Amino acid sequence: MHAPGLLALGDLQQELTVRPGRDSQWLQFGLRTMAPGLHTVTERAFHKGTFLGEPRAQLSVQADTPARDDPPRTTPLTTLAFDPGEVTLQVLKGTDGAYSFQLLSETT
Repeated sequence: MHAPGLLALGDLQQELTVRPGRDSQWLQFGLRTMAPGLHTVTERAFHKGTFLGEPRAQLSVQADTPARDDPPRTTPLTTLAFDPGEVTLQVLKGTDGAYSFQLLSETT
């Protein structure tokens, strides 16, 4: 998960087992805002080193407004196929302008 401008209240990287033909369990991420406004949250799905998809959601935060839980969101992945040995380099830019790099593969 990538959530610039939001404070993570836990691990932003989690593993999920997906079984063909069945709904998977869901993952929960805790986030806290540092400022009111509209914030974009991006979830990225990988199988081993292969990129599968990137659903996005927006959170609207206003002062003196209670938080509420929305129903869980789902996004179908068209395939879970991967190319053995494939590696993905993920480059993210933080709100401070600094870049972070993450190498994803079958073993890392």
